[in-house]
Amino acid sequence: MDKNDLRLERERRRKEYNHMAILSAAEKIFGEKGYAYASMDEIARQAQFSKATIYRYFQSKDQIFMEILYKVFSESLQEMIVIREKPWTSEKKLQELMQQAMSFFGRKKNLIRIYFLERIPPKQMLELYTGKASESFFDQLGIPLTFRSIMEEINKIFSLIIQEGVESGEFRGIEPREAVAFLGAIIRGIHFRDPFQDSDNNLSHSSDVLIDFFMNGIKSTENKQKGAS
Repeated sequence: MDKNDLRLERERRRKEYNHMAILSAAEKIFGEKGYAYASMDEIARQAQFSKATIYRYFQSKDQIFMEILYKVFSESLQEMIVIREKPWTSEKKLQELMQQAMSFFGRKKNLIRIYFLERIPPKQMLELYTGKASESFFDQLGIPLTFRSIMEEINKIFSLIIQEGVESGEFRGIEPREAVAFLGAIIRGIHFRDPFQDSDNNLSHSSDVLIDFFMNGIKSTENKQKGAS
């Protein structure tokens, strides 16, 4: 590698380091202040960069926030892919996925609350839940295609495992995507019910209750009888 290549490589690494440092600082500020009260000035101070430097990497606070979400949901997706590929029953895979999802929400609860409670207005959230959102819904909210694709992949993994369970006779004949929508709503409801009472113990208990409740709701009659015997 010649001197010019070494210089370019050092510059690439420097930019990559700065980029990640800004995201790390911003995640801390968003978690402490919420989206509305976080500012680019505070992010710059936390990252120990000038605001001008921040703007060389990101055009806006919203772009920073969406990239943080993309990063953390991408990490969660990779964990789910590992579970998906295990040689387990559909029931075991679904239980592990729910445990992973609950743990993920617990670790990133502040960011996820911002996304669902601050960035999406109540009226539009209702449209999303009821399936009445237009094709331009996510465009109107400024949600990038990259992040949408991550969410679609996560939902797809849950849906495929439920479908496999239906076909194997482990689960009763339910529509996988509807089941996933209900499951997502339950998980969000658990984490948003009281932000002042979340603790590791409560999260563990809530995870157990969720898994027991949901799994007994979708198990086939034969599978329930098998578990009881």
